[in-house]
Amino acid sequence: MKKIDCSGLDCPEPVVKAKKALEENNKITIIVDNEVAANNVSRMAIKQGYQVDETRISDQEYELLIYGKSNQEAKTTTNNISAINKNTEVMLITTDRLGEGPEELGELLMNGLLKTIADLKNRPDTLILMNNGVKLATTNLETAKILEKLLAEGLELKVCGTCLEFLELKDDLKVGQISNMYEILELITSNSTVHL
Repeated sequence: MKKIDCSGLDCPEPVVKAKKALEENNKITIIVDNEVAANNVSRMAIKQGYQVDETRISDQEYELLIYGKSNQEAKTTTNNISAINKNTEVMLITTDRLGEGPEELGELLMNGLLKTIADLKNRPDTLILMNNGVKLATTNLETAKILEKLLAEGLELKVCGTCLEFLELKDDLKVGQISNMYEILELITSNSTVHL
């Protein structure tokens, strides 16, 4: 069994290394040094049909045993996921306000935009929040409530983990799933995407 130490690696390197190792092995152990990396690697492996046993050794060390699938099954699952993703719409939001005018107006417009998504006939399947856009799911309680309602209606919300950590907002996340650059780029490049 292959063992890979991804301690100290920035997002999305642990996911990339795990994915590459799974292309050649059907059972691996990954070591990461934070909860976000552990969650990102686990989610990627589970999406590909693998079993994941996670052991939290300490606050700074997680061991993930990934197993339960042949190489051929992994390739088939990846192709099926890619086919499904190509039929979805993605909205990438990288700011907490809309436009470049007065801040208050931009915040008002962003709130209106998020409220309107629920009423759209062709609404996006996934929202991705990056850079200051993560504030919509953290410090802005009004937009967090709107996003929570959208999630209850079936919309998927991905929030950039690196952005949350950089802005020191990880503990303030109210709604959505912490994601990584690999997963975000996979969504953006394999779907019709609108960038705000």
